[in-house]
Amino acid sequence: MSTRRSIQPLFGAFVMLSACSSKITPAPDRTGPPLLTPVEVTVDGKKLDNTFQIEGALMVTQGARVGRWTNGKVEWVGETPLIEDRSVGYVHKVSGKWPDAVDALYSNPSGRWNRSSYVAVTGKRNPPTEKGKALVSGGATDHIAAIVKLGNSTFVVERGFMGRFIEFTVIDGPAIPHKPKLAKDEGCERQSNPRFKGPPDEFVNLEVAVLPLAIESTRNGYLVSIGQHCKTEKWTAEVWDPNGKSMLLDLPIVYSRDAPHSDGTPALFRGKGNDLWFLAHPTAPILHFENGAFERVEGVTKPFITAFASPDGTLHASDGQTIHRYDQARWENAAHLPWTEDDGSMTYYDGSFWIDGKELRPNGGLEPRPDCSTPYVHIADGDNVDEMAAKTTAAKTALSTFPDGSSITLVRYQKAFHHFLGAAVRSTKQAESLAKHLQTSLGSDFPRPLCFEPPTGSITIHL
Repeated sequence: MSTRRSIQPLFGAFVMLSACSSKITPAPDRTGPPLLTPVEVTVDGKKLDNTFQIEGALMVTQGARVGRWTNGKVEWVGETPLIEDRSVGYVHKVSGKWPDAVDALYSNPSGRWNRSSYVAVTGKRNPPTEKGKALVSGGATDHIAAIVKLGNSTFVVERGFMGRFIEFTVIDGPAIPHKPKLAKDEGCERQSNPRFKGPPDEFVNLEVAVLPLAIESTRNGYLVSIGQHCKTEKWTAEVWDPNGKSMLLDLPIVYSRDAPHSDGTPALFRGKGNDLWFLAHPTAPILHFENGAFERVEGVTKPFITAFASPDGTLHASDGQTIHRYDQARWENAAHLPWTEDDGSMTYYDGSFWIDGKELRPNGGLEPRPDCSTPYVHIADGDNVDEMAAKTTAAKTALSTFPDGSSITLVRYQKAFHHFLGAAVRSTKQAESLAKHLQTSLGSDFPRPLCFEPPTGSITIHL
């Protein structure tokens, strides 16, 4: 008999998936949220790959090296071993606690045989294989999906191809009783879902009901795994109470194969207390989990590309153009970005925001100022050529009603596959007036006055 429930009590008084939403009082914007400039950080002549906030430190990676960022410098503390084919692995996750319990996941950059591996960067563990690392059996299609701290235990989540097995392998601390529910116990028949192919016996014995796309624990002992249900294909949470008993909950998120993707999702992470935050994808609502209950967070006017928490657990989210902070049941603007930054995950530590290996710095030179010799207004950007053509037409129409619009030149340029549209103007004062005019005319708060010179090769569009 299936134990999956929709909005029903879980573990008696333990859970309920709340059908009501958080009551949000919209907050006014702070006076002048800072404009942050993305700056690529180089160490020893090479760019940093990524940044990870762990308990007590901000960790950075560069190739196989793992270090701690402190006082504007990197203290290298470890290096991942070579993959079995002697290649240098790419570090895609650092977690744990500074200084004596830092862990890393790394893999072969080649997607055809990633050889996903675990290593204890600092401290000692009890890994299931020698030399301080665990390689997932099976090679190309299997990998270690996550490292999770649950009470006094730390375990890795080993995930097989299409969910053919999910194992929680303890690498430190006592054993845990947690086991994922099997697909056969949820009534998942191979004929009901064409994704499952292969020998029926393998399906019955190895498939899990919910393939974890995100997994995390709370400080008071709940374990939450979120993914797609094998039969309904709905977003589903498998929740284990502190005693290791699990139940399944449908989440109030519409699953769609056409949903947009970002590097920062799905994201599941701890909050301030015994709670978690979850963002499935950029068009989904943020959910709040506490003591077995999921609640939808309201007050959002634009889709979020990624979500993350500061070290004290305060929720932050970015729509690619503005970083928002959620505190005391309301949203407020924390910072603005000069143009859309949607190609990486974000973090915050010691007063600074980061996107992958780029630090977002105030007073980075893009702020409009009276002595700027290249005043500019960034109007829009995007990957779709047709959408950018439509935005260009709309901008030209808006400029036709701007005083002295004939002195303004529209500029188009491209970086990789991303297209940018802006306007070169005569002065900072004109840039600020034009940005306000475009915000009203285009119904967008994105047009930004900047001090910026478009790159060589930009296309100019005279009005």
